[in-house]
Order: sequence, then structure tokens, then C-alpha cells
Amino acid sequence: MFWWKPILPFIPSIIDTASKLYNTIKKSGNKNHASDISTSVADLAKRVSSLEENEIAQAKLIKNMAEQLSNMTTAINLLSKRFTIALTLAIGAFIVIIIVLLVR
Repeated sequence: MFWWKPILPFIPSIIDTASKLYNTIKKSGNKNHASDISTSVADLAKRVSSLEENEIAQAKLIKNMAEQLSNMTTAINLLSKRFTIALTLAIGAFIVIIIVLLVR
């Protein structure tokens, strides 16, 4: 009935993934990596690992968004078809009513 109803089940996962991504960015944003010239291999490995985890989280978020966009597109197409059917039936009923009134 409502075009947004298919989206509702995905809202918790959107909020969860977005908050995880935000927290990851917030944590890594507090560090000033540019001023640290003498970095060790272990530090670089940790930073690369952190970047990889961030990329995975972003990929999951984009995947969820793509699935939701696909579901929304399907819902909008269904809504459009239902609207076309309802409009056709309403016009048909209006024509029948006009004919009945004119015949009397």
C-alpha cells in the first residue's frame, strides 16, 4: 500500500552500518598520521589493516544501499502499475456513470 514499506526492514542495517562507518572514521580522524615521520613496519601494517577494514565496511554499506535502491525501484514500478490500473478503472467507471446518466 505504501511505497516505502519495502524499505522498512532495511532501516536497522542502514543505521547500524552507517554508525559503524562513522565511528571508524571518527576514531581514525583523531590521529595525526602525517606528522609521524618515523613509522615502523608494524605501525604501517596496522594502518593498512585499518584502511582495509574501512574499505570493507564501505563496500558493505554500498552493497546495502544498492539492494535498497533495487527494492525501492521495484516498489516504485509496482506502485506505478497499480496507479495506472486504478486510474484506468476510475476513468472506465466515470465513463460508465456518464453513459448511464445520459441514457436515462
